[in-house]
Amino acid sequence: MMSRVQGNQFEQQILNACDALARRGEAAIDKTPEPMKPLAPPNDYGQFKACYTKKAEPDFHGTIAGGRAILFEAKSTATGKMEQSRVLKEQGETMDKYTALGAHCFVLATFDGLRAYRVPWEHWKTMRERWGRKYVTEENLAPYRVPFTGGFTYDLTRGIPTPDNFDKGPAAPNLEEILTAFCGLPCDAPVDGEEWRKAYDRLIRLLYSISTLTEQSVENIVEKLDQIDSQNGEV
Repeated sequence: MMSRVQGNQFEQQILNACDALARRGEAAIDKTPEPMKPLAPPNDYGQFKACYTKKAEPDFHGTIAGGRAILFEAKSTATGKMEQSRVLKEQGETMDKYTALGAHCFVLATFDGLRAYRVPWEHWKTMRERWGRKYVTEENLAPYRVPFTGGFTYDLTRGIPTPDNFDKGPAAPNLEEILTAFCGLPCDAPVDGEEWRKAYDRLIRLLYSISTLTEQSVENIVEKLDQIDSQNGEV
């Protein structure tokens, strides 16, 4: 019963955070309806018998500023450890598909119903390689802590570069931030992985398109980007 109460409280906190993002015009994120199968035709009052079917979609889905899709599964535990298997195989397959297309996918986890941790899907699925086992503790997830914003709500999209929040300050952005904001790289995707390569190719195609439009050469820019890629430096 305590676990159920904590889970319901966690879900409400997430819904509040999604409402706050919508009010600020930063994202539109909705709770995925529970899948169910009708077992009989509806009666005169529109009521009908039904049962829940196996869940294949993550708990929340939507779009963040700039047009990128976002999907995440919410998990709550009071046991002190979070099993990798809490995300169902079908849900993982869905996030794999969306990640390959450039969506931001992650698992939002809590151990006490208060503090939350945003774990990129690519990190969750490689749990054994990262932490040596197929479960994590709150201490393991400390780097993924989600900050609170006004109204004591989770700032779910903090740190995800988008065209609307991209840093225009004096500090030079790194290449991955540019690829994430403008070229479809999923947040925290492995550097030089398949998604990274696709995003980098988009950037190069964009530069050549601009070159054609402006009749200006971008060969030097491409050469510089290749140097940055090999040195893992800054743009």
